[in-house]
Amino acid sequence: MKYAEGTLVFEKIENLKKERKYEIRSLRDWGFDLLLVWHQEKLTYLLQEEGSRKKGESFQWEDEEYTVEEVLEELPKDTSIFAKVEERNGRAYILVEIRHVKKKWGEGTLILNVPAAELLIAFFRKKGLDRLYNYIESVGITTEFFHQRGNPKNPLPYEKLPAGAKDFIKRTKEIFDLVGFGRLSLAFYGKDKNKDSKYRVFLTLPTIDLFDIWIAEKLNNSFRVFK
Repeated sequence: MKYAEGTLVFEKIENLKKERKYEIRSLRDWGFDLLLVWHQEKLTYLLQEEGSRKKGESFQWEDEEYTVEEVLEELPKDTSIFAKVEERNGRAYILVEIRHVKKKWGEGTLILNVPAAELLIAFFRKKGLDRLYNYIESVGITTEFFHQRGNPKNPLPYEKLPAGAKDFIKRTKEIFDLVGFGRLSLAFYGKDKNKDSKYRVFLTLPTIDLFDIWIAEKLNNSFRVFK
């Protein structure tokens, strides 16, 4: 197809991280509180829906008894939250673990293990990231976004792109530099008689980085150049 020959492709294929650190505030961005709880006479960590539990409360969860010692505002010293995305039978899952900063994955306490697409879309909706949850196409170790307006024809070369399209490319490449990995393909066809832009855009980024509110907001804002 002629438009495939003229599609612009920008890639940064250097560092697809297997895991990354997150702050406790990120758990709240996703809709969770981190609890320090008593379970089977031992203290451990547990995630619950934000605002659903209070200090001193006893409750049953997955047929087990828990008592809240504290709703944590910060992590204990020398511990961190680590998250990664893994694939199982074609479906991506996000795993979140609390562990000592010097330990390896699997040596801490696993606090979350859920389908990545479900949590990612819920996170986008919770934060009002409309472009992201409307354009999301698939979720694996990487996540693909797709949006099209107008029918394919001969795409414009980079030199003839309007300022808005060039700004989108610039902002997207900045995100690639932040996360170390990404792929953008853009076919821009100009504007119709109503002065609306016509284009096809595919964008791929590491799923684990999209759970970062700062990166997600930056990406959502960059998509706004396309109405």
